[in-house]
Amino acid sequence: MNANEQTCSTCGAQIVFEAGKQSLTCPYCGASNRIERPEDALETSFERIVPIAVSQQDLDKRAYIYMASGDFTPDDMIEASTIITRERFYVPAFGFEIDYEAHWTASFGYNRREPYTDYRSVTRGNRTYQEAYTAYRTVTDWRPANGVDAGIFSVAGYAGCRLKGVPNQPRLLVAEAVIDGDSTEFNPSFTTGFDVEGFSESEKNVFDSLQGEIGDEIGERVKSHAQGDSQRDWHWTIPRMNYETTTFAAPICHVVFQYKDAEYNVWVAGHDASSIRADELPVDQDKAKQANIGLWPGALGVLMVIGSAYFWGFAWESLILPGIALGYGFLRRSALIDYSKSIRSSLLTQMLASNQANIEMSEGEQARVARAFQRPERPFFAKIHKDKIVLPALAVVAVIGGIVPNYLSRPERYSITQKASREFAQQQREAEKRAAQEREFAQQRREAEERAAQEREFAQQQREAEERAAQERKSAESQATQDAAEVKTAEARGDESGKETGSSTTKFESPLRTNADDPKVVFELKSVEDDTDCFVETITAKAAAGGTLAVLEAKSISGEYASCSDRKSLQLIVEDMDFDTYNDIRIPGYVGDAGIYYVVWLFDAQKNTYRYSPDLSEIPNLTVDVKNKWITESANISDFDDNSRYKESYYRWVDGKLALFWEETTDRNKNEAVIRALKDGKMVVVETRRLGPNVK
Repeated sequence: MNANEQTCSTCGAQIVFEAGKQSLTCPYCGASNRIERPEDALETSFERIVPIAVSQQDLDKRAYIYMASGDFTPDDMIEASTIITRERFYVPAFGFEIDYEAHWTASFGYNRREPYTDYRSVTRGNRTYQEAYTAYRTVTDWRPANGVDAGIFSVAGYAGCRLKGVPNQPRLLVAEAVIDGDSTEFNPSFTTGFDVEGFSESEKNVFDSLQGEIGDEIGERVKSHAQGDSQRDWHWTIPRMNYETTTFAAPICHVVFQYKDAEYNVWVAGHDASSIRADELPVDQDKAKQANIGLWPGALGVLMVIGSAYFWGFAWESLILPGIALGYGFLRRSALIDYSKSIRSSLLTQMLASNQANIEMSEGEQARVARAFQRPERPFFAKIHKDKIVLPALAVVAVIGGIVPNYLSRPERYSITQKASREFAQQQREAEKRAAQEREFAQQRREAEERAAQEREFAQQQREAEERAAQERKSAESQATQDAAEVKTAEARGDESGKETGSSTTKFESPLRTNADDPKVVFELKSVEDDTDCFVETITAKAAAGGTLAVLEAKSISGEYASCSDRKSLQLIVEDMDFDTYNDIRIPGYVGDAGIYYVVWLFDAQKNTYRYSPDLSEIPNLTVDVKNKWITESANISDFDDNSRYKESYYRWVDGKLALFWEETTDRNKNEAVIRALKDGKMVVVETRRLGPNVK
């Protein structure tokens, strides 16, 4: 197959390429085959052309008609303007025939009237009460709906650069010419004597620029399926959208005219002179001011109606004369605008007639031209030479008409207003009386609640005092029993070893909570020492203000009492280990293979005492990170095969329990580190990495 052939996508037959064609028709099966080309390739030929249907005379006529438009355009616009540029040329464009299918869903609302019971105030005699009545409201029943919309429509886009960035967007006229104009197969003879702009935008770029317009068109077609009284929740997808492309030469006409020192552009679609895009015409400010000044007498009268109604009450009769004044002002404004338009229309007819021979005009056209050379007669309401008399007189009438009716109706209005004011004042006094009674009742209720709270607080203080006294008695009895037992133990040890023994108490003081200003707690460490050993037996926690909080037995997880080298080295660590703002305590228990183990007690705020924590007491080399709120364990581990490992573990408090969430184990023999982390409630390996040669 050579470069000038292409395979049919339907039957597989060979199709010969034809220059200038965007698609090839298979001679065997009739299928249309699109010629594939690079996305950024530029077209070099036109398939169809919309011939220029606007002559130069039509172009001038359209420009003069535009000059004569507008409400406050200067009357000499046509006479004082000069056309300095006339252009008619062809520009490149792509026409796209879109074949689509859209699947849509929506909710359609159907309104219905629903009765319900409401209440209104009714006054009969001297009694006002609430009366039930049946009212109606509109209720919308929403029903889901879905469907498929398919069809074919055309869009077009400008594919050159000459009209890009030009004000008034004349490129939009190109799309109108392609879609609405009468196109024919391209023939170079149509472009003879006209400039033809070449393609400077690829098909893909033009199609991409039309995505918004295509989406809007499909949206409008989808929403044409709307039913019911209202709709909402429109959604649609486009599973299929194909398009056929045609290259066009589209006609554009351009006129530039000068008025005074400014230039104005008029762009005209080359297929239809009625379709234009042009610069905004200048406004004669004196004419606009002259037309609007007739409105101020009526406006002044309306202001007087509002002001007098505020002081004396409103009467409908006060709107009559100000309304007449406003009506006169609007009629006068409309008459002045129509008179100005008639002058410009007459000048337009004269201008057009000067460009056309009388022999080409019918008798009716000749009569119209003859009338155009006569200045139009000024309408009655456009006669402004007496404005200095008419407008002030009309203002006086409007002011008097707005004030007098309201003033004359004041006695009746005052009586109604005074009665309404008395009724409102009476209702307000009754409402204030009820509000005062409610406030008094609320105050009495608050005082009763405060007394009940004080009684409960006093009862609670009594119970706490009784509990503290009972604890102190129990602690004293326990202390006496322990002292007696210690004396016997010491005597027994003295008898067995023949060496000096004895016990002593060491005191520490610390705040109960992490705030240093909180109440203090005194810890008494009772230790026993002989010539060979020193160990802590008990820790007694007492409130500095009085009362024993707890008597703690200082046994580590090994079952033995916490050891110390001597009484001078006794250590009590006070810190918040469960991060509840209450200080906890720990002392060194014993030293094992993994490191030092502490005996840990956590403060229980609900029971106001310290409780032993087996979880923290089993962690070697325990450290507390208050900033990150976690507990760290570090330990050296060796097994029977002399495999040495180092492990760091991190714990958090979750619902009052200690939970492991990260762990790193370094195996010195394998030269690797394994990291495990908590995921979905289980510890899983998240990373394994090799260690350097210097790891010991």
